[in-house]
Amino acid sequence: MPSSLTLDAIAAQSEALRARLSAVRRAFAPEFRCIKARGYSIVYPAWYRHRFLPVDGRLGHLLWRIDQLLNHTPFWNLGEYTLYIFKRREEMTS
Repeated sequence: MPSSLTLDAIAAQSEALRARLSAVRRAFAPEFRCIKARGYSIVYPAWYRHRFLPVDGRLGHLLWRIDQLLNHTPFWNLGEYTLYIFKRREEMTS
């Protein structure tokens, strides 16, 4: 039973993140279109946590790589920071 609770919690979190992305896109629509969304510090420590977990060396490289891989999954938006890149629709047709 605990594993199903965990899966339910993950599913609920994923749905909340999708709703947040939709809200961000709607806020800039229709004039702008989101062309890229990316998460940062998913497992890689945020800049202010460098004292607790050194990010140099193999461990830092591994955590950064895992962050990059998670950006291609539904977990991309679970990080400390999210970057959205929008482009004006008129620029996209030029």
